[in-house]
Amino acid sequence: MSSIVKKRSLPAAVMMRVVALVVVGATAHFGPAAVAAEQPMAAPGGSRTIDPVSIADSWVVPPVLATGTRLPVPADHEVTWSVDGVALPGGVLVNAGVEAKVVRIAGTLMRPDGGKIEKRFTVRLLGKAASHLLSYARVPTSAHDANQPEVARSVHFALRGGDRAAAPLNDDYGAVFARGDYVAVDRVALRGTIDPSLFYFADGSLGIIATRVDMAGKVDPPSTGTILFKADRAHPDDFTELGPLDLRTTEGVGRPRAVWDAAANRYVVSWINGSGKPRWTTVKDLARTERHETPFFPETDGRRSRIVSAGNVGEVRSGDVATIDGTGSVPHPGGAASVASSLPIDGDAAAALHRRFGRIVNVAASVAPQTVTAGRVAALQSVRAKLDYSDGSHATRAVDWNVADLRRLARARPGKYVVRGTVRQPAYPPIFAYNRADPDVYRWERNGKVRYLFVATDDTNNGNVSSPHLPIRVADTIAQLADEQGGRAREVDLLNRRTRRDRTTEGRVIAGCYWAPELHEIGGKLSILFAPCFNPKDDQSNENGTWVTVQSHIMRLRDGGDPANAADWSKPSAVRKADGSFLGRPDKDRNISLDMSYFEVGGQAYYTWSQRYLTDAGPLGDPLTWIAKVDPSRPTSLASVPTPIIAPDLSVEENLAEGAFALQHGNRVTLVYSSSSVSPTYVVGGASADRNADLTRIDSWRKWRAPLQKSAPMPAGVVDYRRYEQGPGHGSFTTDEDGNALYVYHTWGNGVGGDGRDTRVRRVHWAADGRPLLDMTAGEEVAPANRSVTMTVTVR
Repeated sequence: MSSIVKKRSLPAAVMMRVVALVVVGATAHFGPAAVAAEQPMAAPGGSRTIDPVSIADSWVVPPVLATGTRLPVPADHEVTWSVDGVALPGGVLVNAGVEAKVVRIAGTLMRPDGGKIEKRFTVRLLGKAASHLLSYARVPTSAHDANQPEVARSVHFALRGGDRAAAPLNDDYGAVFARGDYVAVDRVALRGTIDPSLFYFADGSLGIIATRVDMAGKVDPPSTGTILFKADRAHPDDFTELGPLDLRTTEGVGRPRAVWDAAANRYVVSWINGSGKPRWTTVKDLARTERHETPFFPETDGRRSRIVSAGNVGEVRSGDVATIDGTGSVPHPGGAASVASSLPIDGDAAAALHRRFGRIVNVAASVAPQTVTAGRVAALQSVRAKLDYSDGSHATRAVDWNVADLRRLARARPGKYVVRGTVRQPAYPPIFAYNRADPDVYRWERNGKVRYLFVATDDTNNGNVSSPHLPIRVADTIAQLADEQGGRAREVDLLNRRTRRDRTTEGRVIAGCYWAPELHEIGGKLSILFAPCFNPKDDQSNENGTWVTVQSHIMRLRDGGDPANAADWSKPSAVRKADGSFLGRPDKDRNISLDMSYFEVGGQAYYTWSQRYLTDAGPLGDPLTWIAKVDPSRPTSLASVPTPIIAPDLSVEENLAEGAFALQHGNRVTLVYSSSSVSPTYVVGGASADRNADLTRIDSWRKWRAPLQKSAPMPAGVVDYRRYEQGPGHGSFTTDEDGNALYVYHTWGNGVGGDGRDTRVRRVHWAADGRPLLDMTAGEEVAPANRSVTMTVTVR
């Protein structure tokens, strides 16, 4: 008895002759290649029937390869290879040069029945100077290691070059964080990633495909359990979340992998199902997205991006994919290691990733030649040094010029001379002020005299809710504000609920908090924005204030007043909406507002603040950062409808966005804000907008995908919050006596001068990509070898 086997043709995309992608420019180029297969074939030994269509579809050479790569061969088959028309015995590609080169590869697979399957690819073969980028997630441990679940379950990066071991980037901290799902108004269910895998998109940009999980590590349902990120082609360090990919399976999806198959002009995506069995499918375009109506989503008019599935994702098939699927290992402190996905990258991509997630350091210092008239050298005192950095950015610093050299120069005859100097780096105490959180230093100039003012939340013994006062320090220099320079002795109380029974203009008595005071000049008057709280049962009591009553207030210094004299300040007034109502969502039971800040752009003034709603029953809202326009002449009332602009939807943000402070640099406005809980997990993020955009729209702002400042992990068995900064955040910015930007912030301080968060101070450097660097060390700011500089002076 005989059987008839029906012939099955390959898809047209495989039957036609095509050329694989050449990943060298902005355009994908296609041309002739060939695949031929007509019939199913028996596996060796006749154990099963192998579909030639599946063999052809699942056999893929990636578009970028490293030298020394062995080309893929489907299981139980033999393949002969040629490169640029020359046979390649062994199937190992080698590029002995430094630069990448384009090669044309032809592979011929022999079928057991004597037929052939042929595929042709054009590949960018990297040279021996190439690196490998590794992506991985970590097994969560604790905040002590800066590796709690919200950090561990994110995309981490490491770089490996030559024979060197993989070196983690970003201090072994997450580099790309997934966005959560909105489950109610101002409420996000956080999501993370595990098993991230790198690949190249058709346009040559880097991609990440990963499994999406909740913070307990539970995998999302198959329809949303696979998530993709795509890097900007010109900026390989800048990833955008494209959204989830529905692979049209109900079996579960784990360890997803993707590869571009230019021979068929589509992607092959593979994974392991819930039973551990290999599955794969084809996807026409992994970058093809559409926006879906999403309840409670505050951006893009409530429509959230996801990757198109219908008509884009093919049928699910069983078996393995024959391709290059690189792996590696990344070591962690204590001997642990993570298995990582590995992808070859060129020098430009490696440099971009290192600039973003490595350390930026000073590499040179120079002083421009100067020309002076004989005897007139006073102006040379203000000549600054130019500092160059490893990312291509620059800065200037004042110089302490050698006094003896300047004296000699003042008497010198015409000619050329050299003046020696030292780049000025004022050193502030490691702990600037103990038990002072949410700090703000303000440079105040009146009648030609500059003074520096310091305000903060009293966090002694972590008792900031029951704080009795709003203290201020006033000094002639920033250094004099520090505890070590007598700053604590200079501190006076502008408000004190116990000794003065502070009363607001509305007649309520303050019962605690005095949170996050900030100094700003608003409408020509020095003002303090802060958030007091009240006794919820008796607004005439000065005791038992609770955080659930905290509200943003303003107090103002009278004209000609002394900032250190409490009598020269107005009573605190609540900042309200234009209709006179308190800040918050009107349809909620109660609302709180805090961390109010102020800035002006292009003649328009704005308030930003953190706001959340409270409910009598059910979950509370997440604290979002809000914005509204304000008329500086009427600072107790908003001048526009308040809108949210920073929603804490990244896992590392842990449902909190507060303490935003505006910085302006070039044509951009950056809001530096804080997230996570008030604990060692506190972390600093940033969102940036064009200064000419509508700053009241959330869509005008774009977050950096990784924190700007984060906790430093502690060694095993060590708990030292003084040496290892943990929980940094809620910072403000000022300028020092030389005009340099300063960052004033707090860190977790238990056991550091008592229990309570402590103030620290650093200088700020702007990276070439527009980020404010908030964690640069003194040695990175000015390398020790560059601290001594010389200036060539021509005397005429």
